[in-house]
Amino acid sequence: MQLDLDLLRTFTSVVDTGGFGSAGLRVHRSQSTVSQQVRKLEELTGKTLLLRDRNGVTLTDDGELLLAYARRLLTLHEEATNALGEQTPTHVLRVGVVEDFAGTAWMHTLADFVRQRPAVRLETVCDLSTHLQRQYARGQLDLIVAKDVVPPGMHSPIALPADCEVVWSEPLRWIAAENYRPPAAQTASLPLVLFMPGCVYRQAAIQSLELGGRAWHAVLSTQSLHGLQAALRAGMGLSPLNTAAAHLHSGSHGRGTELVVLDENRHGLPPLGHSRYLLRLAHPGTAAEDDLQLLAQLVRQQVRRWHAQHSAPPAALAA
Repeated sequence: MQLDLDLLRTFTSVVDTGGFGSAGLRVHRSQSTVSQQVRKLEELTGKTLLLRDRNGVTLTDDGELLLAYARRLLTLHEEATNALGEQTPTHVLRVGVVEDFAGTAWMHTLADFVRQRPAVRLETVCDLSTHLQRQYARGQLDLIVAKDVVPPGMHSPIALPADCEVVWSEPLRWIAAENYRPPAAQTASLPLVLFMPGCVYRQAAIQSLELGGRAWHAVLSTQSLHGLQAALRAGMGLSPLNTAAAHLHSGSHGRGTELVVLDENRHGLPPLGHSRYLLRLAHPGTAAEDDLQLLAQLVRQQVRRWHAQHSAPPAALAA
């Protein structure tokens, strides 16, 4: 019996991702091909390796045994390949991402891509959406993950360019520390914790407040999401955020003041509309096209997974 590294790689991907479809995205094959490869590996070993049901896959005892050897063999293969000489990058992909996606979510995407395309070099820029859009329009970036805001009450979707798709949408909410109370008087100026000018969330908040005749002032303007969250947790004011961004830091250490969604009606706050994550993908018409398509698919998968984990409000509506 001679074990095929390609089959072992597919097998470990099924175990790691929990299903044939998600494994297909990782190894860049169709779900049916992944299923055929696992079946071929089972025929080769003469063992049932996985039990399949509607909830996913479960390793058998033989599967657990093979998995340990598979990981060792794949690791040794990678070490041997690296020892014989580094691969020269075939080309460079220039990518731009907004900061709230540029943390753990982007690192997982990057790791998945590098494993599958070790000969491709990624150069990533982290910036505000408006800046990323401008660089993309100038041809300086091949792929971007940016954001926009659909104003409240807009029933017809905003038209998007042909190379742009919405990968996630959720309400934009007013976020503050759980013990924070906005000024009760409608004539009082609201203290806002905001990203720097150019941020689409900042623009949406200011526009909504000014349309409603509500005074405001910026107590902090920052480029850092973690700095913004720290200011909110300290009770400095309120901020327009999606709930995934509000969760990103406040729940990570298990201590400190939690962030909550403020009740707009109770506190007299204007609605902010919907936040959308946008994926824009250039089409160079070269060998890079396949790599860009893979990276785009990994981004879609990671954005949805990230938001599915954090899309519930960070806490109940503040009283």
